[in-house]
Amino acid sequence: MRTEYLVKWSWPKNIEYWVFKQCIGTVLNFPSGMSRIGYRADIDPVVEPDIIMDLEDPIFEPQSFDTVICDPPFKMFNKWRWILKLADIARKRFIFCYPGTMIPPMLKGYGKAQWIAIQTPGTFFIRHFLIYDRNIMKL
Repeated sequence: MRTEYLVKWSWPKNIEYWVFKQCIGTVLNFPSGMSRIGYRADIDPVVEPDIIMDLEDPIFEPQSFDTVICDPPFKMFNKWRWILKLADIARKRFIFCYPGTMIPPMLKGYGKAQWIAIQTPGTFFIRHFLIYDRNIMKL
């Protein structure tokens, strides 16, 4: 039963490729699920991540990866602090996949998000992505 869920909810190849093309430099993919992009962190050992870690308690230092990708389980959307922690880990870009029923949050240190919706081929399911670029002060 668990394996069926993972396969069913993993990104199709076209979305995986699109997300990969949005990344800049070093990449943390957290939670990674079945995705093969970047350094993979997940709480589920079944998906064979590079490191097993809880989404609510990341161990990475601020700005330790150029890009952070986050496609969290739906149960995580009743809490928000973890989003701020993950965004802080990204040095340049934060890519966030979310259900289309929420208002995109503003994140401290980032500009306004680009909002992209991609339909999963052969379904009526749409994945919403927010791409935040960190505000970098120029001299």
